[in-house]
Amino acid sequence: MKNIFEIDGFVGGITKRPTTIFVAETNNGTAYVCEGGNCVNFTHEEVKEGVWIDELSDFDCFTVNEPIETIEQFEEAMND
Repeated sequence: MKNIFEIDGFVGGITKRPTTIFVAETNNGTAYVCEGGNCVNFTHEEVKEGVWIDELSDFDCFTVNEPIETIEQFEEAMND
């Protein structure tokens, strides 16, 4: 894991809704999850401030049992 941080972005197919996105950059690409989400996604695209995640080309990486609400929870999930 290289870098774990949070950014502000958007989620939602038709209606863009603001959300916090937790991001983990790796040597192979980027994993991310929206605040309150259970599904961690992986992409080879840049995930940066203001991104609308519905426009990213990604795939489901793994799912957690409890929603991820904090960057600490995301980091723990990434290290499991």
